[in-house]
Formats: sequence, structure tokens, C-alpha cells
Amino acid sequence: MPGNVTVRWFREGSPVREVAALETRVTIRKDGSLIINPVSADDSGQYTCEVSNGIGEPQSASAYLNIECTQGSSGHMEVLVRKPPAFTVEPDPLYQRKVGESVEMHCDAQEAEGTSKPNIQWQRRDGQPLQKNRVRINSGNITIENLRRSDFGYYQCVASNEVATIVSATQLVIEGTQPHAPYNLSGSATEFSVTLSWMPGYSGGPDYKQDYTIWYREAGVSEWSTIPVTPSGSTQVTINRLSPGTTYEFQVIGKNALGDGMMSKVITIRTLGPKPGQPRNVTVVEIPNGFLISWQVPLERAHLVQFYTIKYRTDAQWKTLNRGQIRPEETSYLVKNLVGGRTYYFRVLANSLKSYETSEEIKFPVPARVKHKAITAGVVGGILFFIVAIILSICAVKICNKHICKEKEKEAECPA
Repeated sequence: MPGNVTVRWFREGSPVREVAALETRVTIRKDGSLIINPVSADDSGQYTCEVSNGIGEPQSASAYLNIECTQGSSGHMEVLVRKPPAFTVEPDPLYQRKVGESVEMHCDAQEAEGTSKPNIQWQRRDGQPLQKNRVRINSGNITIENLRRSDFGYYQCVASNEVATIVSATQLVIEGTQPHAPYNLSGSATEFSVTLSWMPGYSGGPDYKQDYTIWYREAGVSEWSTIPVTPSGSTQVTINRLSPGTTYEFQVIGKNALGDGMMSKVITIRTLGPKPGQPRNVTVVEIPNGFLISWQVPLERAHLVQFYTIKYRTDAQWKTLNRGQIRPEETSYLVKNLVGGRTYYFRVLANSLKSYETSEEIKFPVPARVKHKAITAGVVGGILFFIVAIILSICAVKICNKHICKEKEKEAECPA
């Protein structure tokens, strides 16, 4: 720092060397830095550096110094080391009982020897409360008396302390009951039908056969219609004669020799809207530049046609022929790349917004000569090119001879 520069430091407006609490702990270095060593909590405050070279007004800059420190040593602490609990007795994986009987499921746990016993509780895995008037818990064991169908389910023994919680689960099966509710009911719709499938609930025991009945109705209608599912025990059924573009509600119930079981959850499915009629009189005709596929518009609901699609196959798999949608006012499509000697099958689809109707399938064997067209065209083109080349060569020779004759006429008469 130049010798004519003076640096002064201030704390809260007072020179630091004049602050009694700082005067023995502050140092101003040659480069102007302020050193406080050691610092204390009382040193917090506004500090200002003022620089002057004796010419003009001094320049200054300020900063706030915040001192953070501990509140001193803490008191004595007692640390309790505990281990997580471990099961010494676990319930069986499965308990099977009949309605009206009782069941006792055993469970126990401990920590390390000489420490306190963990807390042991029983609970249903589905979150339903235990029926206190029929349930007793003693030393980790649970007893359920006068068993009912509603007691069917998964139970878990929970052992816990301040360190960890452990769980051991078991299943309680109640035999001799009506079926439990089917689940995972789902379906798919067409214009006039819905196909349903589901997973069976517990049948009531190995000695009981389960059958199903479908309940359904239009949304907003109070009365339900029912359809028994056949064959017996089947978990899939198709319901026909439904109205197009209509929302229906469905549920399924199981039944065994003891009576009706519990209803499944209700699902809602909407049938597809009305679809166009069938495209008619599909034909395939060979024309000079390819093959023309033609059809007539449907006789019924032709106004619903949004676009046409052409499908074809030469084996078992159907493929789409047209690249883009064919507009409803168009009733023909030109194909140029059919393979000669191969048999094609075609059908035309009339598409509405959410459904479609397909024409009858037609068969068209492509003539074998079609595959020779490209070869024939190449041969003809080659011959024509050869003829033109000969003509051009003859013309070039004649022009060249005339030019030579004219050159010779200047020197002597050119012979005829």
C-alpha cells in the first residue's frame, strides 16, 4: 500500500483502538486488513474501513460482523442402547376353521436378554377393526371366538420397540360360508354387446362349487336385470342385445349350496356408437396403370362413414393397403404394386368415429404375366434405344462426309 495512504478502522463509529474491549486484540496490517484475535460474542457489530491519502474526502466501506458461538458445554447425557425385537414364536402361515368355531393364533417376541419386552399387537391387514366382543389378546396370542365369514382375511402380529417394528402375517380361512365377492371385474364393449371377466372370490371351502350371476342395468335406471353365467363356474360371459352408444352398470355375485355370496364392485361400460352399414360389391379390375379396387357405399347408415380403409392379405395376417384415410365420397383406390402370380384377398372397411363395418372378403389372383411387364418394357426400351443410336450414327457419318467434300472442292472438283 502506498506510504501516503492512511487506513483507519471504526466499530460502531468509534476507532477500534479506543474500544476498551478490543484494544488488546486488534491489529491493522500494512495492507489495511483488520485482525481480531481471539474473537468473542461481544465483538459483533458494524465495522467501517476509512481510507485517505490527504487529498480530497476519505473513502469508506462498512460491514457487519456477526459472531456465532456455543452456549457452553452440555450436561451429562445417558445413552440407552437397545436392539430391535425378534420373533421367538410366529403364527402359522394358514389357519382354517369353520363358521362358529374359534381360533387361537400364537405370537411372541423379545429383545436382547435382560432388556424389556417389546410391545406386541394384532391387527387386520385390510385395516378393519377387530371385533372386541369376540377377540381376546393374551401375551401376544390372539383368540377369536364364534367365527363368521367376515373374519376371513389376513392378520398380522406386530412387535415394536423404540428401535424397530417387525411384522409376521397369517391367513385365516373360514370354511362353510357363502362365497366372497368376486374381484377385478372388467369388460370390453362392441356396438350391441359387452364381454365381462372377473376373478373368483373364496368359494366357501373345498366342498363348495361356485356359480355366478350378472346384474346389469342402464345408467340412471333403478331396476336391475340378471343373467346366470353358463357354463357353471365360468368367469367370463358376453351380454348381448344391448343398445349402441349406451352406458351400462355391471356387477357379479357368486352363489354356492349355502346361498348367495357378496356382490362385486360395480363397473360402468359404454357400448360403441352406431356403425355404418357394410360396403357393397367390392371389385378389383386390372387397368393400364395398375389395379383399381372399387366398391359401393353402404345401404344403411352411410351418413356415418367418416373414412374408408382397405385391408389385404396373401397369408393369414391382414394388413392395411392405403397409406392415408380414404374420404367417404371416394369409392375406388388405385394399386400399382401387386405381385404377378400371387393371390390377394381384399376387404373394405367403412369407419365411423368409434366403430366400423367390413365388407365381404373378395379373392383376386393376379395374372402371372404382370411380373413380366417390367422385363418386357425394359427389352422394348433397349431395342428402341439401339435403333435411335444407329440412326444418329448414320446421320453423323453423312454430315462428316459432306464436310470433307466441301474441303476438297476448294482444291479440286469432288467426284460424284
